[in-house]
Amino acid sequence: MYPEDFDGVVAGSPPWWLTHLHTWVVNVGMQNLPLSSVNRIPATMFTPIKNEIYKQCDPADGLTDGVISAPYSC
Repeated sequence: MYPEDFDGVVAGSPPWWLTHLHTWVVNVGMQNLPLSSVNRIPATMFTPIKNEIYKQCDPADGLTDGVISAPYSC
């Protein structure tokens, strides 16, 4: 009724596909095991990888704000 009184989004409940999340976690875990695998990513590399992802993907939407708006296009 009064659109000028509010400038934002009201979200009641975001979708939560728990069954999809569980299979993804298992998939990621299996790719990072066994501990002797050459494909294993050591925990010390998580932060540098995260920082590089943000460096390359965050500004893709024209605004460097700590939010990756289009992860599939990065």
